[in-house]
Amino acid sequence: MSDAHDELAALALGLQKTVQRRGRLGARRMPPGAPAQSQIDTPPQAIQPANIEAPPEAPPAAPAAATPASQAARAAACPNMEQLGQEAAACQACSLHQGRENPVFSEGAPKPGHILFLGESPSPDDNRSGIPFSGAPGQLLTDIIEKGMGLDRGRVTITHLVKCPTPGGRTPTDQEISLCAPWFQRQLELGSPAVLIPLGQGPANFLLGTKSPLAEIRNATYDRLGRHIVPTFAPSELLQEPAKKRDCWADIQRAMSAAGI
Repeated sequence: MSDAHDELAALALGLQKTVQRRGRLGARRMPPGAPAQSQIDTPPQAIQPANIEAPPEAPPAAPAAATPASQAARAAACPNMEQLGQEAAACQACSLHQGRENPVFSEGAPKPGHILFLGESPSPDDNRSGIPFSGAPGQLLTDIIEKGMGLDRGRVTITHLVKCPTPGGRTPTDQEISLCAPWFQRQLELGSPAVLIPLGQGPANFLLGTKSPLAEIRNATYDRLGRHIVPTFAPSELLQEPAKKRDCWADIQRAMSAAGI
């Protein structure tokens, strides 16, 4: 009985030591706070690449501001009147283009040596129709050409110095004229008119290179670069002051004489 008791006690002590030894071994292999086996066996998630956005593209450089020289080069590159009109219609050299509804470039397809009428800038009627000298002033100019001069309106050129309307019909600034004038100057080169009739003080001063009241420069014929220049009143001024029509007719007769009519 004593031997059996001793044997059981020895087995219990050996088992206790085995459990303690395995417990110590497990503690060394899995420190406190270690993840569960299921977590250890789970493969780590693939590392996702960082969402790095491409840097924004730099805004395009603003186009160089137009200058009279760049405008002249652009006009000179036009080989014919049709292309010149297209380029002028797309011009955005100054802020006047913002008020442009329909391009007002020129009217008439005459032969070289004809008469050219030059206004200052398109009227609201011109802007709506795309035809220079529309409305009541245009009808008066048509009467001067057809009834007074005996010509068809299509046999002369009718155009403006500035191709876009000015706000409120104000006088164009020197800068606006300098940027737009190359279109007109190229018109002269391509069309070769013999007689220029500036309608009003602004166009007359531009063609003559002066800064004088119209009263001081009309009633005369000027020769510039092989062309005759005969200043007279703008049709809108004649509508406001009909008494000036007699003086205008004297100017027109002077222009007809210069043109050999």
